[in-house]
Amino acid sequence: MPLISGEDYEAQYRPNSHVFLMLIDGRWAAWRETWRDTDESPHKGKSVSQKVITEREISFEAALKKASRYLTYVSRR
Repeated sequence: MPLISGEDYEAQYRPNSHVFLMLIDGRWAAWRETWRDTDESPHKGKSVSQKVITEREISFEAALKKASRYLTYVSRR
């Protein structure tokens, strides 16, 4: 799902876990991030885990391919 069409994309694969693709300085990066609610702010998540899938890939297609492989991997676990 595009957050900003052509620049930022996100896919949710668990209630608190998402994969992001983002255009940074003309190159694409992909990462996974997981949040948890905190006692102080039960409806505002706090990032508790991040995993870089790919950094600064030249093309959208290369970053998307790696992100898709990651989503396939976590969906099989």
